[in-house]
Amino acid sequence: MLYKKMLLCCAFFINGFFAAQGYNCTVITNGRDTLTGKFIRADQTLTIHHTFTNRRLVLEPHQIHEFAITHPDGTQDVYHFIADPKTGRFKPMRRLIDGELKLFEDRVPTANAVNPGLPKGASRPPQRSVFYVATYSEDAVELNSQNWKEMLSEHLGDCPTLVENLQQKKYQFRDLPALIAAYNVCHQRELTDNSE
Repeated sequence: MLYKKMLLCCAFFINGFFAAQGYNCTVITNGRDTLTGKFIRADQTLTIHHTFTNRRLVLEPHQIHEFAITHPDGTQDVYHFIADPKTGRFKPMRRLIDGELKLFEDRVPTANAVNPGLPKGASRPPQRSVFYVATYSEDAVELNSQNWKEMLSEHLGDCPTLVENLQQKKYQFRDLPALIAAYNVCHQRELTDNSE
């Protein structure tokens, strides 16, 4: 009996310790309500342990405007549920650049034709970044090293200097965040100039 009580106390202590170590999550709903809790999982839905109700809360993508995960070191990553252009299914993607034109990153497992299993000593398959650009979460376009100039030329049309620099190869694929940020500054400048 004493062993059972000790085991039960240890189980509660360990469970409480790991729950306290979880990442904090702040959710902005489409109704502009704010929900806070501990992050549990994000795949087809977002699951958090809601602080106010002290219960697990599962949210569907259509209910969420965005959510932020705060890491123990204080840094924060903001995510949106974006419709994958290939499958049409919503999945969480990290927002790298915010503004009129947004840049998102999705981490996907890397397929290896030579060795389809895990690398020696790895607990997770290696991942690569896939980038998406969008004005809203429903109109995301995947960018890769072959199509990025063509796709961005369409989106950057109201900033001709950027399109010209893009065509003259002044930007490379790795410069995507800087290019999207420059577009957002240019677009905001155009809006300000037109309103005067």
